[in-house]
Amino acid sequence: MHERRREPRARTFLSARIEPASGGADAPCLVTDLSTGGARIMALSAQPIPDTFHLALPEPGGSHAARTVWRRDGYAGVAFLEPRHAPPVLTDARRRT
Repeated sequence: MHERRREPRARTFLSARIEPASGGADAPCLVTDLSTGGARIMALSAQPIPDTFHLALPEPGGSHAARTVWRRDGYAGVAFLEPRHAPPVLTDARRRT
């Protein structure tokens, strides 16, 4: 199978929120894959995943404008409209301080 992703992804199990760009109620979701350019999410409510929205990740992840690229079997692939900056990796020296 040919890999079509531009950035490497990390498997995750993060609780997040879908914040519709057009207003309306936020909806809980689960982020199962995450990269600097997008994510795979699973909606945890009956609300459909909108075409455009903000994906609110747990701190220090922040909120990211996103658009839905695909939907299948309860999951959706989303692309971030601006690249997400990965949190810095702590070195052993920084952990001790």
